[in-house]
Amino acid sequence: MSQESAAVEAVLSAHERTLRRGSARIVLSFQVAVLTRMFLFGMRVVFLLRRSSKTVYSPKMLEEPRPGIIDLEAHRCVYDGDRPKAELIVGDRSWHGAPGTTVDGLSAQPASAYQPLWLVDVVGGVVDATEQAPEAVNGRTVRRFSAHADLNRAAEMVPYTMAMPPAGEYVGVTRISLEVCVDHDGYIRRIRQISAYSGVLTRSTITLDVMEFGIPLPSDWSRIPHPSDGSPLS
Repeated sequence: MSQESAAVEAVLSAHERTLRRGSARIVLSFQVAVLTRMFLFGMRVVFLLRRSSKTVYSPKMLEEPRPGIIDLEAHRCVYDGDRPKAELIVGDRSWHGAPGTTVDGLSAQPASAYQPLWLVDVVGGVVDATEQAPEAVNGRTVRRFSAHADLNRAAEMVPYTMAMPPAGEYVGVTRISLEVCVDHDGYIRRIRQISAYSGVLTRSTITLDVMEFGIPLPSDWSRIPHPSDGSPLS
């Protein structure tokens, strides 16, 4: 087995193993990096400008980290939305409202890409991967994989219509780049997806951190649970 095949198997095995954990506490975060150009000047200025310039991304937080909970078996999650509202996602549908709000009284919308359930689903479509140097994630040393996921393949793995990125971001592209971090027990602890925008000079990053497995889940999902503890009331 090649190193790449072994890496793909490790990622997909971690995905299946993670789904079997049933529930988890999560944190979703967004970041935007602004592209700047840095030049090295010297005696041969023209040569250096052409040959020694490099692109540097200066990261800036776009939003505060958004805590939430995810039910991996039932394909649903809730996380902080536009406060004081939360976003509840069940398969391919989503609702926005304050914790404790009755879901039947809210208007359902199609679930979008770039949310916790979507990131978990996308990992199921990984088709190539390379193991990188390990790193620390939330106090744990993890195996880190750079990978590509096939969106069509990922969509075939779930029992609902998986969202696709907004039109214009991936025109004609069915694969996206991911970073997947797996702990020593074989569970996914971080999923990161980076989007580069040509011509806009920015690069956005969405990161899902899995903080704790096996948490109690609310027994009543007919009302939007509280993202921080799963309780049905605010």
